[in-house]
Order: sequence, then structure tokens, then C-alpha cells
Amino acid sequence: MATPDKVCDASVATNGVVTSTGTCSLELDSWTVVVRFKSESYFNGPQSDPAVLTVYQPTTDKFLTGGGWIVDPSTNNLPVAISSANNHGNFGFTVRYKKGSTTVPQGQSVYVFRGADGYDYIVKSNAWTGGALAFPTTTTAGFSGKANVTVINPATGLAVTGLGGGNYSYRVDATDNGSPGTTDKYTLSIYTPTGVLYHQAGTTASQITLGGGNIVVHSTTTK
Repeated sequence: MATPDKVCDASVATNGVVTSTGTCSLELDSWTVVVRFKSESYFNGPQSDPAVLTVYQPTTDKFLTGGGWIVDPSTNNLPVAISSANNHGNFGFTVRYKKGSTTVPQGQSVYVFRGADGYDYIVKSNAWTGGALAFPTTTTAGFSGKANVTVINPATGLAVTGLGGGNYSYRVDATDNGSPGTTDKYTLSIYTPTGVLYHQAGTTASQITLGGGNIVVHSTTTK
């Protein structure tokens, strides 16, 4: 996070919409995006809260993709309480079975929230070890795997020493109800390397309705 993968110039309209003004190609992935004014000799613009942008290519196979935000309930204030100034949990994911397989998943997932300590907590999948992808119905899906947790100080853009780490595990459950944002649902549980609950937003049985965004579940394979 200290060295961005890409830096894109953009313009801001009077209604607050930010539009990239140059060539900024994004490959298939879930990108963590931070917006800020260009730094000048007399002004150093603060960073925005990170948001997640998912770029994906629909296929004829089974797949699950989504992006948007939920109101994070800050369950048990783990690992810290959610910032009252921004209680959003931003997410993005795109997952499918590997070509020729009905059991081996591929893809990625990102979840970001800002803690009451002012830090940004970024949970990014990194492996499918011990994980899986399943489509219980034509409108629901779930997947699990391993993830890294990186905690960023937005004032410096640097990782906070001693917080986060690797070999965390996670589970995502999602529902596609056909209406973008208004009825689609999402939930996430994250566990430490020792199996202790690290952060939770909703449960499998009680998913959270999206505040904005969209989820697509494509559970039938076209041959």
C-alpha cells in the first residue's frame, strides 16, 4: 500500500463524481482505490476512505461476483470498533471454478473498513487452502479461503507495525435477489491463524442487505 500498483489522474465534477482523465487500464481483479488531491508545496491533500472496485469478465461457467458496501455492524467491536464517521464495509470479489473443474475455485476477494482508531483494515484473499466455493441455490453462493490482513495508517499510507498479518481465514456468503443494491445481501467472517473470530459482518443465516452495489450469482453452466 505504500507504493500504489497504479496512479491515475482524474477530474472532479461539481457533483462530486470523479472521472479518470487519462489512460488507466485495470486488469481483472478487485482493486482497493484511494482518492486524494494532488500534493502541492503548500497543501498535502488527505486520502479518502478506501473503496473496492471489482473488474471481471463474465463467463458461461458458474461464477459469483459483486462489489459495493454494507453498514458494518461492528460485531463485538472486533478487532476494534468501526469508525462512527464512516461505518461502511466496502467489498469486492469475483470467484469461479477453474476451467474443466467443478470443485476447484479461483478468484479473489477484498473487504475494507475503517476502525475507530483511524486505521484502514484491508482483508485480501491470497489462497484457497482449506477453502471452497459452493452454490446452494440459483441465487445464493458462498466461498472461503485464506487471506492477509493489512492495517494502513491513512495519514502516512504505510502499514501499521504489529497489526494484521497472514494466514487468516475467511468465509463470504452472498445472495443475488435480482435488484442491484436494494435486496442483494452479503456477509463476511474472518478468523485469526489460531481460529479465533477476528471480524464479523452478518452471519450465514442473517446476511446484511447492501447499502449500494450489486451481486451476481451465475449458478448454471452453459455448454
